Amino acid sequence: MRRIGEWANDRTHGVQFRARFLKTMPPITGEGIEKYLGSGMIRGIGPAYARKLLRTFGSQVFDVIEAEPHRLREVAGIGPKRADGRAAQHIADWFPRGRQTWPHFGIALYAGRTGAADAERQLDALIGDQDQPAIARASALALLAPFATPASEFALRAALADKNSLVRAAAPRALPAAPTAAMVQVAAPLLSDPVRAVRIEMARMLAGVDQRSMTPEQQTAFAVATLELFDAEMIDADRPESHLNFGLLETKLRHPSEAENHYRTALRLDQNFTPALVNLADLDRMRGLDQEGVELLRKAMAIDPDNADIRHSLGLALVRQHNYADAIPELRHASELAPDNARYAYVYAAALNSIGSRASAMELLENTHKRHPADRDTLLALVSIARETGEFATALTHARELVALYPTDMQLRMLVLDLEKRQAH
Repeated sequence: MRRIGEWANDRTHGVQFRARFLKTMPPITGEGIEKYLGSGMIRGIGPAYARKLLRTFGSQVFDVIEAEPHRLREVAGIGPKRADGRAAQHIADWFPRGRQTWPHFGIALYAGRTGAADAERQLDALIGDQDQPAIARASALALLAPFATPASEFALRAALADKNSLVRAAAPRALPAAPTAAMVQVAAPLLSDPVRAVRIEMARMLAGVDQRSMTPEQQTAFAVATLELFDAEMIDADRPESHLNFGLLETKLRHPSEAENHYRTALRLDQNFTPALVNLADLDRMRGLDQEGVELLRKAMAIDPDNADIRHSLGLALVRQHNYADAIPELRHASELAPDNARYAYVYAAALNSIGSRASAMELLENTHKRHPADRDTLLALVSIARETGEFATALTHARELVALYPTDMQLRMLVLDLEKRQAH
C-alpha cells in the first residue's frame, strides 16, 4: 500500500497519519509475494503452490501469471486446471496493467527529496500534469522551493490558478520568501479564494511581504484572511504547536514581543518543547542577543541531544560569536545526524574553510555534491574554494555544472568565461 498524507496532532489520539492518497501496490519482496500468492485471494493457489511458484519464477511470477499463464505447467503439481488462466485472470483484476512502465509521480517526488540534478524539471512537470492525483501535485509544490528558478514561474502561476483547491493551498509554499511585486499580484487573489484553507495558506505566506506591494483591496483581503488564520490556530491553543505557529506568524509580521509571548506560552504548556526554544533563540539573534540565544540552544540540546536542527543552530550562533573551537564540532555533529541535508554539510564545509581546512572542506563539498548534484550553494562553494586555491580546472568543471542547471543566469555564464581565461593562462 502506498500512502501519501501528513502527520497531524489529534486532540484525542495524539500524533496520527492523515492519508490523502492510498494506492494498492504489488508486493516486491520474496516474502511478500509468497504471502500474497498463498493468502487464498487467488483461487487454486495456496501456501504450498505459492512457494513452488516463487521458487520457479522468482520476482517475475506476476509477469508469468498475467502474460504467460501456460508456463505455470513448468511447476510440478500444477495441472491444466490451475494453469488455464484462472489465476492469471485474478491477478489481472488486481493489477490490470501488470508491472508499471509509465512515468509515476513518485519518480518526480523522489527527485525532489533527494536533490536530483533534474529535480526542478520533474517537479514542474508533475505540478502541471492534470492527470496526476492532486495530492501528488501538491506534494511536488511543497518540494519545489529549494530548486525553483525563473523557469518554474509558469508552473507556479498555473498552480495558483489551478481548479483543485488542494493544489492551490500548496502553491504558497512554493513561492520564494521574498516574492517580486509581480508575483504578489498573481498570488494575492487567493486571499479571496472560496476555500478557507487556501485563503489561510496565502495569508501565512504573505505575512512577511511589504503591504505596499498590494492594492488597497488586496490589503483588506489580507487582513481578513489573517484573522481567519489566527482563528484556525486558536482551535488548538491548548497545544504548544499552536503557539509555535503563532510565534512564527508574529515574527513574519515584525511583532517580536508578541512572538516571544507565544514561544514562552508554548514552553509553559510543555517545558521540553524544543522548537519553541530554538525559535526563541532565533528571536534573540534578530535582537542582537546571541549569548542569550546560545543558552537557550544549549538547554534545547540537553533535552534532545540527537536533534540535528538544534546542533546546527547552536553551531551558527557560536560562529557569530567567533567561537570556532566550539562551533565546528556542533556543525559537524549536525551534518552527521542529518547526512541528507545538503545545507548542513555546506555550512560545516564553509566553517572548515574559514579556519584554513580547505582540503577537508573540498572533500566534504565533493561528497555532498555527489549526493545532491543540483544544490546551488554546494556548487558555488566548490567553485569559490577551487578558484581561491588556483585549481581552475576544478572550478571550471563545477561552474559549467551551474550553467547547465541555470542556463539563463548571465552571472554564471560570465563566471565560466572568466575561469576559461584563467585556465588558458
